[in-house]
Amino acid sequence: MKLRSSFASVYLRFLQLVATSKALPGLQDFDANEKALFDVVVLHWAQGNPLTVRMAIGQELLGSPATLHRRLKRLIAKDMVLTRNQGTDRRTKYLEPSKKGLAYIEWLSGNIASAYAF
Repeated sequence: MKLRSSFASVYLRFLQLVATSKALPGLQDFDANEKALFDVVVLHWAQGNPLTVRMAIGQELLGSPATLHRRLKRLIAKDMVLTRNQGTDRRTKYLEPSKKGLAYIEWLSGNIASAYAF
């Protein structure tokens, strides 16, 4: 079957490049469910509206609160996400990507550029 759109072939090339992410140190067990939660955290952070832990575990489309809490703990343990306090309220923790998380985003961005240049 032949693809009609050059954009479809770019997307397929991107998928091939991203499949190599398992070769990146520390990302061998970064599963799709964790990546989905990571993506939500990063999108909110990039828009200047970081999620709180409570907001993150309330993402019903991604799973139950208990499941999301476990995934969030794994993302923190894998050093993909950090928690920060803002202002004087120490009870509320905000989520943001760590240096390793930002490096992963840069790596993905480079693969998107490589796929498009193909």
